[in-house]
Amino acid sequence: NKEAAMIGGQTPLYVACQNGHEACVRVLLDAGANTEAADEDGATPLHIACWKGHEACVRILLSAGANMEAVKKIFGATPLYSACQNGREACVRVLLDAGANTEVADEHGWTPLFIACRNGHEACVRVLLGAGANIEAASTDGRTPLFIACWKGHEACVRAMLRAGAHKEATTTDGRSPLHAACCSGHEACVPVLLEAGANMEVAEVHGWTPLRVACRNGHEACVRVLLDAGANMETVNKFGWTPLYAACRNGNDACVRALLGAGANKEVANE
Repeated sequence: NKEAAMIGGQTPLYVACQNGHEACVRVLLDAGANTEAADEDGATPLHIACWKGHEACVRILLSAGANMEAVKKIFGATPLYSACQNGREACVRVLLDAGANTEVADEHGWTPLFIACRNGHEACVRVLLGAGANIEAASTDGRTPLFIACWKGHEACVRAMLRAGAHKEATTTDGRSPLHAACCSGHEACVPVLLEAGANMEVAEVHGWTPLRVACRNGHEACVRVLLDAGANMETVNKFGWTPLYAACRNGNDACVRALLGAGANKEVANE
């Protein structure tokens, strides 16, 4: 029985694709194996071939008519999404050449470009951009691919996105910019890249937190120094009346305190 499945719903064709056994895949397909038989999570043989990066199996499945837009029950990922998630550039190219949709998003609103940026797969990012993927497609909370690349500290992806014209001031639903993301997570390599591209250092999110204040709160001295060298305002306050120095002191971030004092921050300003 060529469709006999394991406990998790994995058919012989699925397992052959999972392990990259091209000859077995051909034999099973010639015998009429179902290309759409999915496991218990809704992953088809094409999903697993893309996830594992078995380009030859992907080509064979597509030639046999496998559905490129099949969506997994878990998260709603397509084969293209799965390939981008794991950085399988060759599979991404095959799928795009076959006409795969670059804009199908998962349950969080993450597109293939978003997940490639999130996981730092620059090669996949470049391929997707070359195929016309929507550079500003945002998640349900308003995070763009550029934002998530900054949040995760993937400098190469950040550069690729900016070169392609990504909006450096696009904000989330709570007003955070890509520069906020880089400063919040302490990715100092991404900060000068954004600043060189003209990112606004003084943008504040809904509670009045600027990138400098966020970096001070979280103790990211290197980001603080980059921002100060670029001329960031040390005396702005958030809705609670906190300056960057107050935020650094409140959270015990002495290295940030020293950096701010060395730059001339007002040490006597009080919160409201």
